[in-house]
Amino acid sequence: MKLQPQDPLFLLLAQPLFLLGLDIALSWLLGMNIVTVAGSQHQIDQQLDASDALDSIVQHNSNRVTDAHTLQMVKEGAGFVRFEIERQLAPSLKAAGLGSIISDSK
Repeated sequence: MKLQPQDPLFLLLAQPLFLLGLDIALSWLLGMNIVTVAGSQHQIDQQLDASDALDSIVQHNSNRVTDAHTLQMVKEGAGFVRFEIERQLAPSLKAAGLGSIISDSK
């Protein structure tokens, strides 16, 4: 699969987040509290499409009703994105002397 820069997976899979991690570390050292929010809609849609789960999605008043199987797939997709971002940011934060990533999944 050849990723293009406009592809949502490009930053996540093709380029290391090392420089972004250094920017986050520098900002934190300057007293800023950094919050990263990762979108996972693209990965979730791909996973649903691959399993033909999109055909079984029910719409109610223009809202998607999610069954237990689909919800599990959404959790897996979001977990993959979070894991990959934390895995790629960890080396640069460690190099900057910040130790490990603090993550909160409330």
